[in-house]
Amino acid sequence: MFLNRFSIALLCLFILSACASPRITNTNHVLYDRNGMPLTDIGPPKPVPPAGTAYSAVASWYGPGFQGHRTASGDIFNEDALTCAHRSYPFGTELEIENPQTGKECVVTVNDRGPFVKGVDIDISRGASRAIGRLDTGPVIVREIGRNASYIRKAMIGNISGKGLYTVQVGAFTDPENAGHLLAGLKLGYDGVRISKAIIRGVLYNRVRVGKFPSLGPAFVLARRLAREGYPAWVVRGY
Repeated sequence: MFLNRFSIALLCLFILSACASPRITNTNHVLYDRNGMPLTDIGPPKPVPPAGTAYSAVASWYGPGFQGHRTASGDIFNEDALTCAHRSYPFGTELEIENPQTGKECVVTVNDRGPFVKGVDIDISRGASRAIGRLDTGPVIVREIGRNASYIRKAMIGNISGKGLYTVQVGAFTDPENAGHLLAGLKLGYDGVRISKAIIRGVLYNRVRVGKFPSLGPAFVLARRLAREGYPAWVVRGY
């Protein structure tokens, strides 16, 4: 049973408002990663070993300048929490991170996408960096130990009235740079990622969408995949 048109309109407005996030200052219109480094095309994510397997990786850390902003998973970033950005692990994945130089370790939760700098495999929060005694870029030992199931979402049906192809909306932002960061993260694992602009009640939103489908079924399959990964995923209709 689908929501009536009035309920759908209210629900979509709520989703759009919830996704709006603070502005990241950028005067030269270049997209940057969480460390202030320019986003680069570094190819597809590296494959990760099976859960429980320890492997070596290069870690950097981020915090200043991103505090209070929204991560790719929708979490509000807290630089002192034990979290990280990774290019392929589903959101909520828990990783044990060890600094081989100090022997210190901590467990971080993946709640963001990145890094987008060549040679760096994982971005850990300032809090995690302090916990392992690594406030620079260098080698760490990583081991997947589980997943926080609360990050698994349900795919939803949004406004599918009207004309146009079916697509999956993952976020909508008043700030085009925040939409750009989500776009960059999604492109690591999905094709057909784009930004669609819309003016709603006088406000310009940058809607991040994935895929175009002539029928509802394939669009909902994609929405379920995105939702299992931890993204908010709504099937909508439009260009």
